[in-house]
Amino acid sequence: MLTLFAVNKNEDNECWALKNADYRLGFDIGFFIAHGLIFPLLMSTFGFLTICNIRRQQRYSDQQNGTSNLRRYRVRDFRRMTLVQTACTIIFILPYVIQKLHRTVTDSDCERPEEVAWERLSLCIVRVLCVDLLHAFYGLNYHFNFILYEQYRSYRFIFYFISKYNFDIICSQHLPFIVDRIIDLSLSDRENTPGQINLLLSYIPSFSQFTQLRSLSIFHLHSYNILMKIVNECHHLNHQIFNQLST
Repeated sequence: MLTLFAVNKNEDNECWALKNADYRLGFDIGFFIAHGLIFPLLMSTFGFLTICNIRRQQRYSDQQNGTSNLRRYRVRDFRRMTLVQTACTIIFILPYVIQKLHRTVTDSDCERPEEVAWERLSLCIVRVLCVDLLHAFYGLNYHFNFILYEQYRSYRFIFYFISKYNFDIICSQHLPFIVDRIIDLSLSDRENTPGQINLLLSYIPSFSQFTQLRSLSIFHLHSYNILMKIVNECHHLNHQIFNQLST
């Protein structure tokens, strides 16, 4: 079984992954059929069968006891819930399985630049959907938060044009849970993002928490004290870091 796997070095984090062979292609096709097609189809089928059964019972009950508006409203709401649940499942699962299958088919060591660009564009679209999931479902309960955070193995944060309000939300609500999976961090003290670097240091006082950080870029830094604090913290980083400083 281990001969079917190899260390995948194309990803941000090295991990055991299926080799580029017929087995991997068959696995991704099976994943696509099971999670992208069969699961939404079965869920919608059982949902509509349940609706039909409820309506059949409703007609029988109406013949016996008269029409009930409350029961009719409940059936209508259940029908809407089934439609929305099926649509959400297709929207949020299908892009991922398509992108997974696409990576298997097009994975090659000699890809042309335009192929790499299109692949990255498709990956960005999928990640945008995942980010929308984070904003939509974060904070509902502990289980939702755990599932959302487990979807990502690595993070890249580029805070050049983010507002102070959103930056503060990310640092206070999300950063403590994912700091050990950040691989790329870019900060700026420009006119539209003043005090950004110092604010981050107030939430993350020690760089020892950035256990996976590989790239650190800091722009428009005007404080010597903050610069020395960053330099002194760099020895906590485990990986070889690409540093980029600009004043």
